Amino acid sequence: MRTSCFSAGYDHENFIPVTTQFDYLKRASEWFTASASLRIGDSAQTGLEAQASRHDYERETVLNNNWRARVGPFVEVNSEEKIGLRAGGGFDTAHFDAAAADGNFATYYVYVRIQQETRLFTHALTAAREHLLGDNANNLRTTRVRYSISSPVLNHVDLGANLSINFAEEFGGAFREKFTYYRAGLTIGYQFHKYWRTDLGYDFYLKESDFPLRGFARNRLAWDLAFSY
Repeated sequence: MRTSCFSAGYDHENFIPVTTQFDYLKRASEWFTASASLRIGDSAQTGLEAQASRHDYERETVLNNNWRARVGPFVEVNSEEKIGLRAGGGFDTAHFDAAAADGNFATYYVYVRIQQETRLFTHALTAAREHLLGDNANNLRTTRVRYSISSPVLNHVDLGANLSINFAEEFGGAFREKFTYYRAGLTIGYQFHKYWRTDLGYDFYLKESDFPLRGFARNRLAWDLAFSY
């Protein structure tokens, strides 16, 4: 039996820096998503996915107003052995105002994710190429490989870890940089109430840049408290 499904979503985001040094990042963004899928068996589906967004910066001193879009097919397969695969790719583009036309691009995105769920843990391997909003230039092109693993060690307590390597380039505007960064993280989460959860995480970030003095290492400790219902 074949069944089809369609979904769409919209989000509004206001990005407001708390340090005046980064006021150039202040923006309002509209995010749109849509997906149509067709089940082609008991354990597989295929379809078309799309994203579009509009970004307006309060001050266009470094970054510029733009719209972005991507669209392409995907396939998802889940086996009885609790191994899942999702892969997709397609057309990826961005368009800036005339003053920042050097940030325009028309290229492709692609990703593949393999996940396995066992009795003791769940782990996944992801590889992807995509374009994101830049911090120092209008665009961030990134190709990455990421491994993650999580395990419910006790009732209401779970542990997680991840490791990734990213090959990146910022471009569009006066600034351009190629760099590689590595990330490794550990998290512990505790669901201490039906609606409340807390997480403690450590993240290590190492950046290697083709520019002198722009490489660095960072250690970050984060604590989250969340309420959901």
